[in-house]
Amino acid sequence: MTENRLNEQLETLRASRREQGSTAVRTAALAMENPDVMVDVIVPAYNVEKYIRPCMESILSQKTDFTFHVIAVDDGGADSTGKILDEYKSDPRVTVIHQENKGLSGARNTALLNSTGKYVLFLDSDDLLARDALSHLVTLAEKENAQITAGSYSNFHQFRWLGKKHAQKSGILIPEKDMTGHAWGKLYRRTLFEKAQFPEGYWFEDSLMHHIVFPQAEKCAGTGQTVCLRRSNPASITHTAAGNPKSIDTVWVTLQLMKDRTDLQIPFTRKYYDYLLGQIRLNHIRLRGLGSEIQQAAFLVVADSICSAFTEEHTELEENRKTEAAVREMNYRLFAESLPEN
Repeated sequence: MTENRLNEQLETLRASRREQGSTAVRTAALAMENPDVMVDVIVPAYNVEKYIRPCMESILSQKTDFTFHVIAVDDGGADSTGKILDEYKSDPRVTVIHQENKGLSGARNTALLNSTGKYVLFLDSDDLLARDALSHLVTLAEKENAQITAGSYSNFHQFRWLGKKHAQKSGILIPEKDMTGHAWGKLYRRTLFEKAQFPEGYWFEDSLMHHIVFPQAEKCAGTGQTVCLRRSNPASITHTAAGNPKSIDTVWVTLQLMKDRTDLQIPFTRKYYDYLLGQIRLNHIRLRGLGSEIQQAAFLVVADSICSAFTEEHTELEENRKTEAAVREMNYRLFAESLPEN
């Protein structure tokens, strides 16, 4: 694609939502590891006064032989979340940090800077940690010498369970195939964040996982045990993204993380190529409510970056062949026609 046409497509996107996020390359060093803390459970909290107590209690009630610490970050909300968190400060296992609003990524990054455990686990403040979750995940990590361990999760609304649980494959995992891209509900060796942080200012910040974090893990393992109980929240991005210009962040964060991956010297592998072909389809779905002009611009901009980064790569996955053909031809119509109708 010519530079002029690329700039036209970028301006089409910028007319609705400009780039305003930050790098995922770490800008401040992590603290030294404390051998007395096995796990830091990181809880970013913003305007969740209805849910924060059950969340905290689900962590503090864990029965485990492993030492754990909770780092809860009150991210400058307007309700009583911060005051409720302060009630837990007398527990030596809890650190509460108050800050001006920086968003989910900013709160997680603050907690990471204050973490000292061998492992970290992210838990959203409206969710619950399942019984024995820490024991299941840490035991598996120690047994397999895995840098990431993942478990199953279930969805609920208030006191009602919603459908069957989302089962995690057990055993040794291939991240691109066997793990969701969510940051929450997994146990990570903290060293995976020595060079990386969550990109601030974007929606879809969990994209960091597949672009930067998962590729650094030498070994990942899974357990079928339920480790996280996910609350169905109508205010979440999943439920509010349709038609919102902020959804264009799916493009900006993809481009940023591709650049960051280069800066961190993480190889651009065939698995990453296949992931990006899948990402271009996911971008299309996320932008569905913004019209075909935005969808086309998003496709062309990301396709251009893929072609620049992978000049000779070819997919071996059947589900990616039509997308690859459209990307190589920079043909949005061919791409759109290849997608299933829904």
